[in-house]
Amino acid sequence: MKRSEAFPSRFLSKDDVEVPRQGTVDRLKRETLKSDEGDEIKTVLYFREETLKPMILNNVNWMTCEDAYGSDSDMWLGKKIELYHDQNVMFGAKRVGGVRVRIPSATPTAPEMPEAWTIERAKVELEKNGLTVDTLKAALKANGRVNAEGAPVYAAAVDTALVRQIISDALAAPEAAL
Repeated sequence: MKRSEAFPSRFLSKDDVEVPRQGTVDRLKRETLKSDEGDEIKTVLYFREETLKPMILNNVNWMTCEDAYGSDSDMWLGKKIELYHDQNVMFGAKRVGGVRVRIPSATPTAPEMPEAWTIERAKVELEKNGLTVDTLKAALKANGRVNAEGAPVYAAAVDTALVRQIISDALAAPEAAL
């Protein structure tokens, strides 16, 4: 178990980006955060992707975004950034590693992680495409995704791809979905 698993944080950490991740800037907000020195006001960057935690933005990462997208952070909204673990980040004289930001190249260095859908989101997406939750239940059972009692079990990280495939198949052959 990693320290980040034993003591989870609501903010992005180096353990969250061992594989580089792309995020879309949603908003920046000044927030009062607790620290060992008392309350501190920090800038927090939020992402559109539900799977990415907010990130406390430091000066180095701010400058990277500023160099690419301009000095007014309002101009960053909707822009893509890539988050990665840089082992060379220093805290004082100690190398501790941390999250760094870079601007994604036209050819991604790592595949973007698809967003995982909660069961509620999966149901909405199915309904938007004229499908029912029974379709998902049948697919889960067909793929062995059941509990000890034989009831279908949905796990967002694993089964989002299944839901997307069901929707894709239904769009490709709409008469088969009826």
